[in-house]
Amino acid sequence: MCLNWFWNLIFPWRFVEADLKQGDSMLKSYKKTRKREELLEALSSYNKAYSSSGEAHSQFPTIIINYAIALHVFNEHFGAEKDQSADVIRLFNEALAIWDKKSPRPKGYPTVLINLGNAYMFQYHKTKAPGTVQHAIEAFDKARSLEDVPISNTVRATSFVGSASAICISCEQDKTLEDKQLDKAMIYLQDAIALSEKAPNMQAECYRKLASCHDVYYQRHPERTNDLNEAIIANKKALDLVEDHPTTLFNLSKEYFARYAATKQQGDLELAESTAEEVQELVEEVSALGIKVQDLQRKIKAYKEQGSTMLSRDTMLSISPMDSGIEQPPNGVGDAMISSEKVLTAEPEEIQH
Repeated sequence: MCLNWFWNLIFPWRFVEADLKQGDSMLKSYKKTRKREELLEALSSYNKAYSSSGEAHSQFPTIIINYAIALHVFNEHFGAEKDQSADVIRLFNEALAIWDKKSPRPKGYPTVLINLGNAYMFQYHKTKAPGTVQHAIEAFDKARSLEDVPISNTVRATSFVGSASAICISCEQDKTLEDKQLDKAMIYLQDAIALSEKAPNMQAECYRKLASCHDVYYQRHPERTNDLNEAIIANKKALDLVEDHPTTLFNLSKEYFARYAATKQQGDLELAESTAEEVQELVEEVSALGIKVQDLQRKIKAYKEQGSTMLSRDTMLSISPMDSGIEQPPNGVGDAMISSEKVLTAEPEEIQH
């Protein structure tokens, strides 16, 4: 015991590297197995490395960032009882503050900013805490405006998508915001599409977000049925890139249904019905999306049986950026986390060392 005390005094960081490696190993293993105990072990190892090191340790920012990533993953997958977004945000900000003292800042700085923005968005959807969406926008905007760090097209596109998502949600929640904010969000998404020519998943995500922007426009201006047309076109483009995406199909069904209510084109009602059936085949009945699909199918059936005066536009159309993320499985540790609710619920990018 005395010997251990002596070695800890002389070499206070002698277990830090081992704890960090163990945390990384367990986090990567969790990606494959989805075993809760492995994620808990990763958190324990990162916590020990974090607690027993400090800013003077060369790996301290890496420890903080990967700890935040693991905590975010746990919060997303097992955090139903207690939201830990505030701790995730605190850790990312702590790492960024350390890197702010370096010149130039490390190349991973923009990625951590994107992760911070997504952590704010996750916190917003869990708690509706005021100001969190604006904090997210600031983080996303900063990630693509740094002058001392090279920014890849992937990071730049991801930041555009994050900013657009947050703006779209702001416009949906706050009707006093001007329409030009939605226009700005759609420009960001077009920029992201141009930057993602060789990334079909990213382009599909951009089209889903574009559809959400048009949906919000239609909610604000019911007379603008062309926005429904544009939303449908965008979601169909997303499906061309990534087939059988349940939430995209779900929103597409709702848009067909809403357009039928506005124009009475019989073909739209049939498309709404058949598209909802596609979703039902892809999801479990007891899942959140499965329950929503069943509710939509009941509305479509009732509408067919009882006539066109039964439902109001507000009852039929509740398509928002939040809707497009229901029950989307995580893409896994190591991918860039993009979030508007769970449109793309991948975890933050893991910082390698």
